[in-house]
Amino acid sequence: MNRATVALCALLAASLAACDPDTAPTPTPAPEQPEQPEPEQPEPEQPEQPETPERPEAPEETRPVPAPVDVDTVGDRPAELAPAPEPWQAPARARRRMNIDQLDAAFRRTSGGIGWTETRGNREVNLFEELSATLGKPDYIQITNESLEPSALFQKFLDDAARQVCARMIEADQARGATPILLPVADEAGEMDVDRHLQGLLLRFHNRDLSLDSPDLMHWRWLYDTSTFVGDEVTAWQAICATLFTHPDFYSY
Repeated sequence: MNRATVALCALLAASLAACDPDTAPTPTPAPEQPEQPEPEQPEPEQPEQPETPERPEAPEETRPVPAPVDVDTVGDRPAELAPAPEPWQAPARARRRMNIDQLDAAFRRTSGGIGWTETRGNREVNLFEELSATLGKPDYIQITNESLEPSALFQKFLDDAARQVCARMIEADQARGATPILLPVADEAGEMDVDRHLQGLLLRFHNRDLSLDSPDLMHWRWLYDTSTFVGDEVTAWQAICATLFTHPDFYSY
């Protein structure tokens, strides 16, 4: 056996010894570290709760004992302490608005002869008559029945008429002096009774005779106070006038 063969055998034996797990060196395990205890956190101190005072017991309520009252009866019918309510009756018909001729007459009668007009040249044009076809008055050619619905167009023209007529009423009252319609008259002490003047205006415009302590009258007093807060006395009465004209109690029946 030559030297090359001996060397090759020795190299092969060495490689087999390195692959054998029994002969391989075992790594030494690292020493275990001891567990560190976690630091204890101090608990927050709870504030002391104040002691709730005991509530005194409420005294027992003593209700008065009603005294019996003799009630006279008529015949065999039982006595009733409250009258029976009146039976409800449906209205005969729904409310309708005035036609154009009635509305024009109502404006003139309420304002003392002032109508919704416009001066064109030397001629005074009645705007209710000029706009009657637009407001639903029949021409008896294409339309034979007048529409009596308070449409949006009707409300718009009614508002225009009320504003113009009320402004002219203010001018007429200031020119009249002694007998105004819309503006109140002061008494000898120089004071104006607003509630009584509103009472008279409601009777004139809506034909409603309200008492001075009526809740309906208080609504109109609120409107007057609000108008005087943002304007003067004349502006307030002009606003009252326009509202009275455009109210359903004026143009409907």
